[in-house]
Amino acid sequence: RQNIEYIEEIRNRKVDTINMFGGGIQDELLCQSVADYTGKKVIVGPVEATAIGNVLLQSIALGKIKGIKHARMIVRQSFDIKEYRPVRDIDIEKLYERFFEVQLSQRV
Repeated sequence: RQNIEYIEEIRNRKVDTINMFGGGIQDELLCQSVADYTGKKVIVGPVEATAIGNVLLQSIALGKIKGIKHARMIVRQSFDIKEYRPVRDIDIEKLYERFFEVQLSQRV
């Protein structure tokens, strides 16, 4: 969350969605926690994003795929994409404040 807030501040623009991919997305608790603690929608998939991206970029370079928009369409149609929405069943703000307290106490 802290990094997202920094990015929003630097860009002077809100981030609505976080895209996650790779092996870590197999951990649903991680994905849901990112949504909960950031307050952002999280879209995940696919697990093998690096390899898929490599193949798609090579296909674009060879003229087999029209461009990045076409490649994104292929991914959406070929792989399960899952979405997580924030669930605020715990007091995230108190936990976030506690995070900063602990962070500051470790600097001393």
